[in-house]
Amino acid sequence: MSDWRTELGAFLTDHNRKSRAEKDAARFRHFLTITALPALQEVGNELKKYGRTVAIRQTEAAAVLSVSLGDEPEITFYVLYRTLTDASIQPCAEAHYRSRRGQTPTKANVFFRDSSTPYVLEDVTKEEIIQGFLKVYRLTFED
Repeated sequence: MSDWRTELGAFLTDHNRKSRAEKDAARFRHFLTITALPALQEVGNELKKYGRTVAIRQTEAAAVLSVSLGDEPEITFYVLYRTLTDASIQPCAEAHYRSRRGQTPTKANVFFRDSSTPYVLEDVTKEEIIQGFLKVYRLTFED
């Protein structure tokens, strides 16, 4: 039989050693793996059907989808998170692109839900990430 005191102590010590930031980072990495990357992979697979070159990668702080047509980059879409005033974390995105008419790089912030409605990491779905990407990707085609 195990010593429950030792087990309890080990659990509480390990649990308390992790800072809130470490816990949030672990939750976000899980979100990237379970929700964001599958969404970006679906979009990437569809874009390839239209002759786009697609690169998808994950870092500690983001999932990234880069799309090019030939040698011309179209968009780079980063799924990130921001920390809210109540210390919860909210996924969002940042897109870097050039419109068809201009050569000036543009940066857009993307929220997966209406900014007047609070939402947290676990609320965001794969479909909302795809819709967020589409919303900003359309801007690259504007004249």
